[in-house]
Amino acid sequence: MIQTTHFTPAIEDFRRRFLTSCRPPRIRTMEEFARQEVVLPDGPYEGHKFRADRQPYAGLWLHQASLDQYKFNVSTGPVQSGKTLLCCVIPAMFYLFERNETIIFGLPTMDMSADKWREDLRPAIEASKYRRLLPKTGPGSREGTGNLSAVKFRNGATLKFMSG
Repeated sequence: MIQTTHFTPAIEDFRRRFLTSCRPPRIRTMEEFARQEVVLPDGPYEGHKFRADRQPYAGLWLHQASLDQYKFNVSTGPVQSGKTLLCCVIPAMFYLFERNETIIFGLPTMDMSADKWREDLRPAIEASKYRRLLPKTGPGSREGTGNLSAVKFRNGATLKFMSG
């Protein structure tokens, strides 16, 4: 006969939480992340979640980028087609916040780094639930001008700007 051990509710709760924390977290694809987490910071859909069906190529591009079968993903398109959001901001947010990885954001010149942070990246992060991870002090914590070389987030990931 098998004897079972009964634990107190507090011990059973601790045991359940411990076993749950031992499992690695499920990391979503970039496509899932974009649909579930990215909030548009400006434009006609300001404050609404990202939807790939607003631009015909967006769903296809995100699906291919999510496959991780290519070393590089390249995109070109007409003016105001969402290239910056889709091809720069979403991948940056995905790797910084979903995967907690340090990333390098390439720019033609370092003079563009503060503008790219202030106009594209920071507003998208501030519109999302990840605004709590923005730095409180140091580079990237307030409006800046000039060269911005790195932004360290409160989850440990770093956004590093580099130029050619």
